[in-house]
Amino acid sequence: MYFKFSLRKHPQTGKLSGYYRLVESYRNSDNRVCHHTILNVGFMEDVTPEQLNVIQKQLTQRYEHKQTFSQAEEDPIVKQYVEEFWQRIIGSKKLGQ
Repeated sequence: MYFKFSLRKHPQTGKLSGYYRLVESYRNSDNRVCHHTILNVGFMEDVTPEQLNVIQKQLTQRYEHKQTFSQAEEDPIVKQYVEEFWQRIIGSKKLGQ
């Protein structure tokens, strides 16, 4: 999983901001690499690039049933986003389609 970034006008501020989607890569039956949007995350202006990397790694590890990073417990913003996104992913049932 990774975050895909696009520049959009934020409706609340009227300024250009980063809009994020959580995306999964896979190979189709023709062995071509494809991408599937798992979650439309939205604007994340309070997150640094380092935190964004930790969030995507945490979510990938949860999906792969691996042990999670200890850094998530240290950073409350990362922990909050990981929990929120994971619950939204589970609720949407889009992972691994």
